[in-house]
Order: sequence, then structure tokens, then C-alpha cells
Amino acid sequence: LSSRQALADLARFVAATGEAHGIARWVTFGGSYPGMLAAWARTRYPQLVHAAVSSSAPVEARLDMPGYNDAVARDLADARVG
Repeated sequence: LSSRQALADLARFVAATGEAHGIARWVTFGGSYPGMLAAWARTRYPQLVHAAVSSSAPVEARLDMPGYNDAVARDLADARVG
């Protein structure tokens, strides 16, 4: 799924489940990619998502992220990690 599709699925789930179970306020949580989705869900669907907790989420997506790529490459080169 694309992030747009994932957000649309989340919106449908929140709306249907909230109505079925009388849940009025939703808080999304996530770290890394799920953190981006949590923040974007709050931004895109403020009428459905009351708050969002987003940890380690690179919400400003870029095609080339050398800072991230360099850190991952360094860690994967470490025998204890990669």
C-alpha cells in the first residue's frame, strides 16, 4: 500500500470502529514509518484523530537522505548489528 492508501484505510477503520463501539477520541501512535502515518493521520483527518504520538518519524520525506543512509550503512557494517 502507499501511505495515502494506508491513511485512507485507517480513516475508514477509525470511523467504523468508533461508531460501532462509541469511541469518540482516537490517538495514533508510531515510530519510524508508523510514526509518519500517525502524524499524517492527525494532519489529514483531524475530525477522526484527536492526537498523535510520533517517534523517530522522518515526516519530511526526501528522495536522497544521506544522513539516514550513512547511519544505516555504518550500523549494518558493524558485525554486532548487521
